Amino acid sequence: MSNPYAQQPPASPWMPSQPDPYGQPQPGQPYPAYGQDYSAHGQSPYASGPALSNTSAIILTIVSGLTTVTTCVIGIPSLIFGIMALTSNSSDPVGSRKKSRIGWIIFAVNVGVVLLVAIIAVIGLVAFSGSGTSTFDSGY
Repeated sequence: MSNPYAQQPPASPWMPSQPDPYGQPQPGQPYPAYGQDYSAHGQSPYASGPALSNTSAIILTIVSGLTTVTTCVIGIPSLIFGIMALTSNSSDPVGSRKKSRIGWIIFAVNVGVVLLVAIIAVIGLVAFSGSGTSTFDSGY
């Protein structure tokens, strides 16, 4: 009876005795044509594990939620896009990243508009309060 754990003799580099476990063609074999399987066991050459988390969508959802709670207006549209990006991450990771990018753009535009309105309001208050003359006469 032969030992199944015995070490095999080393193969010659010019004539391998076993197929390459990494799916590379052996010397004298043609390369696979475009679209054919390159792997050794018919497995997909692409990763098929669980989808990566969309960290940008998670942060967008948290920041938009906090902004919505504190200002009641600014974060609502970006919060919606953040939630949509989180829910579509497992089925459409590329679309999820697009939605989170659009959500960040909407958030930045909303913050910019609110800051612009606040600056104009402050300038307006300063201009109107300083334009009038005082009617107070101290008597001196």
